[in-house]
Amino acid sequence: DPTSSRILWLDGLVGTGTTTIAFSLSERLSKAEHLGASYFYSSFYKESAEVRNVVPTLALSLASRLPSYRRALMESLKRDRQAGLRNISTQFSKLLDTPLRESAREMTARTFIPVLVIDGLDACC
Repeated sequence: DPTSSRILWLDGLVGTGTTTIAFSLSERLSKAEHLGASYFYSSFYKESAEVRNVVPTLALSLASRLPSYRRALMESLKRDRQAGLRNISTQFSKLLDTPLRESAREMTARTFIPVLVIDGLDACC
């Protein structure tokens, strides 16, 4: 439904199962070929706790799944080779927003709208 909300925000205290729900959702979306990318915070993986890694990780995952997005991302990176090292707002604009908008026409033609699942954002920010 194009008029429905585009964000589902799942919130809960530590240990209440939000990560399990996010992981299960990611698995189902992946099997149905609707998962665009996912990012899970892990206390065992130090790099996942750094906010500067969230957007580049999502962009890499999207690029591996969507050829039209990959082409648009490469064009964006040609314009700014350091985009992945910039602040989170610039990363979002140059690595996610602009390439997704530029590749949206092809994705719509394939009736695929990628879903992004992010877990533990509060722990890494």
